[in-house]
Amino acid sequence: MNRWLQNTLNTTKLVNVSNVRVQLEEDLTPILQKAKENVDSKWGRIIKSNAKLSDFEIIKTLGQGSFSKVMLVRHLKGNRDFFAMKVMPKRHIVRENNVDHVIMEKRILSCIKYPFIIDYVAHFKNNANLFIVLEYCVGGEMHVHLKRQQKFEEKLCKFYAAQVVLALEYLHFVGIIFRDLKPENIVIDRNGYLKITDFGFAKKIDRKKTKTICGTPEYYAPEILKKMQYSYPVDWYTLGILIYEMTSGRPPYRSSNMVRLFQQILDGQMKMPSHFSPETIDIIQALTKQSTSLRLRTAKVIKAHHYFSTVNWSQIQKKTAKPPFVPEVRGESDTQNFDRQTEEPLEEESEELFQAEFKDF
Repeated sequence: MNRWLQNTLNTTKLVNVSNVRVQLEEDLTPILQKAKENVDSKWGRIIKSNAKLSDFEIIKTLGQGSFSKVMLVRHLKGNRDFFAMKVMPKRHIVRENNVDHVIMEKRILSCIKYPFIIDYVAHFKNNANLFIVLEYCVGGEMHVHLKRQQKFEEKLCKFYAAQVVLALEYLHFVGIIFRDLKPENIVIDRNGYLKITDFGFAKKIDRKKTKTICGTPEYYAPEILKKMQYSYPVDWYTLGILIYEMTSGRPPYRSSNMVRLFQQILDGQMKMPSHFSPETIDIIQALTKQSTSLRLRTAKVIKAHHYFSTVNWSQIQKKTAKPPFVPEVRGESDTQNFDRQTEEPLEEESEELFQAEFKDF
């Protein structure tokens, strides 16, 4: 763990004000500022390819998305560790106009480092595909566990949500907007802690705004649908949707008709299940306000919300808190906590495709 991550607060002073737990913490701005300087210094460098496909043994497909698939691989040299390798076919990336997203993803992953964010290992390309090698979290995908358990107990929801808050606090401070928070993009390690993964829609915006329509439709913030310029509050909105889905087993807005789905989001009339606690309802509503000016939109304010009154932020960040749930794991290459996938061979080409488009990868 980086030194700045170890310098967390050991003690906190609590003041109860109007049912809100106000946490008076040491000012972590200097520590986060050092992290930002570290990211910014790496951002200007050219991170060269540092591996090749023949370095790895492909074992099994872990998951498939719209633009890529993730495979369990084993390094053939050294200690022969297992990794998750993201494979992105060049043809599909160019056809879907996602070249910039892929280049951005590689740059971001190679510059950041945080306990609740997936670790970058390597990247490379061949004639047909682009590859990003990441750490393998044998505990599996959050959405698999959510599907099995139908819904999470509130204690587990808070445990996961607190880690997401810390991860987003770090990303936003170093200038990165994530834009695709959902159970499918969260993996669990063997000890029960989470990692945010899949930075395909992430972008370094610093203090600027952006207006690209991207992400997962059920998680779109209203300002995205309104084609407004937006910034970090969209990530806090998705945290509210994530808490709802973890607590109920499904997102609040859903429809096979995209027009109807988007109208539900814009109407903002969220039905709260009867088993939701008042604190759960309150934080979801506070995070998903239609107006960003009324929304909870900073980590400091969100941490102080009474939903997190039982959370010890220092213990979470240091990973000394006992996880409410630890996945069953049968060895370092176990894949039982991932959905079963159809195995298909990787695309191959005799000549390099789209050399100019991917010269910066």
